[in-house]
Amino acid sequence: MDPCHQFTADADTVVLYLDMGAEGEVQLALPRSYLEDRADQQSGLRHGSLLLRMMLESFLPVSRAQALRLSATRQDRTLQGAFVTMLISDLPNLEARMDELTRTPLDPAPNEVGLFRLSTTDPARRIGFAALRPDGTLRAVIECTASETAQRQTCTHQLRSSGVDVVLDYNADLLPGWKDIQSRAERFLECAADG
Repeated sequence: MDPCHQFTADADTVVLYLDMGAEGEVQLALPRSYLEDRADQQSGLRHGSLLLRMMLESFLPVSRAQALRLSATRQDRTLQGAFVTMLISDLPNLEARMDELTRTPLDPAPNEVGLFRLSTTDPARRIGFAALRPDGTLRAVIECTASETAQRQTCTHQLRSSGVDVVLDYNADLLPGWKDIQSRAERFLECAADG
């Protein structure tokens, strides 16, 4: 399903402005259903950040209560049953984040899902990866919990798309699908920026 299926001509849309620091202000238009807090549901407001939750397969919005239930059940760890948390904010650029995580150069070859493992400063708690474009430029930085004893193993996936910095948070079991998750998030952001 297209992540932009909610962006219809008759959708009740809210226009927000996000401060991206040095890059300036970015306008996003989102269907009201993605904005759970009434204070966020007014057009024309300026925000320092925006937090959204959505199902990965359908990109339908997920409320806080639904997110708690989904996290508690932990039953479906596929793209069809998982949700992602999307934080849109002015974040350190990808290169700076990778430099913070890395002690040594990238592994010489990508792993089986196309990510380059970073030699992180705290490998006991987090494992870092870099996603590179074919031209060698940085596409994303992903950090996952390393401890198998952690209650909920998660990955934090940082990218830049449509003029905004984004952090996606999802279950670590979904890491093999990182490309699809990123592509779907980028598509959603394109629709929000074009609104």
